[in-house]
Amino acid sequence: MNVKRIIYEGGLEARKEDGISTMPTASAAHLSELAKSHGLRPIIVSELSNTGETRDFIVSVHNDLLEIRATQIYQAMAKGKLFDVLHPLYYDVTSAVYHCKKMALAYVDLCNRNATLRLIPDLAKSESDTCILNSDGEPYFEFDALLSSLRRSYDKLGHVVWTAFGTKGGGRPDNYADTLRRCSTIPPSLASRLNASWSSTGARIKTFRDCTQHFASADFGFSSVWMRRLDHESWYAVAPIPDNPEVKSKSRFTYTAKLDALTYGWESLNEIVDASVEVVSHLA
Repeated sequence: MNVKRIIYEGGLEARKEDGISTMPTASAAHLSELAKSHGLRPIIVSELSNTGETRDFIVSVHNDLLEIRATQIYQAMAKGKLFDVLHPLYYDVTSAVYHCKKMALAYVDLCNRNATLRLIPDLAKSESDTCILNSDGEPYFEFDALLSSLRRSYDKLGHVVWTAFGTKGGGRPDNYADTLRRCSTIPPSLASRLNASWSSTGARIKTFRDCTQHFASADFGFSSVWMRRLDHESWYAVAPIPDNPEVKSKSRFTYTAKLDALTYGWESLNEIVDASVEVVSHLA
């Protein structure tokens, strides 16, 4: 792979052209080491194809390409295995991938905007390691869209599981947890894996999505983000999201867990892809 760019958590971007960093003040190698030392994981890797086209890929928590993992859903669908339920799942998973990429790119824009502001003499002299930057809302817009895609993905995964392992006769339960309980032929190990996925990720995604869809947006302040300094010239962005979306009230949100929209969304996307691939691997 001819890697031209890596985007890390927080929108830190290491870009190369012909092996030379295009960053004006920091080399790509330095930025990569900086990200590693601060525990910022790669979110996007950009490849230059043989045709000269640059393509962005999501990096998984396993350090491979998430889209390659997701193609296992497509491969099962293409073979005719449960096409009517696998296609909607694949559609929503790829929608989630799309919005995760867009959110990461919005973080890069925030970092670039902050770098431009740092050219102002008074700001350049500031020794503060944090500042608040008013965004145009794009990181949070993409977060909302990602929540919706992830929530739908869990619903569609439930459709696949019910079609493959559900009790014959009667309708499919609307509730994901009830669906798993009523799947009489599901392998116990798979049932345990899917229950764990819902408990750790799916239920929280539902709470976030219900809050943003029906009650209150999840943005911090007026779509504000925190910029945090890594070294003298390098910063990264944090778009805070609340710890307690279940309260459904912006005035009651708390932020003690220091959750970030991009990191939370990316980790959740990884989980639904892994759970979906696990289900596909059990299809006859």
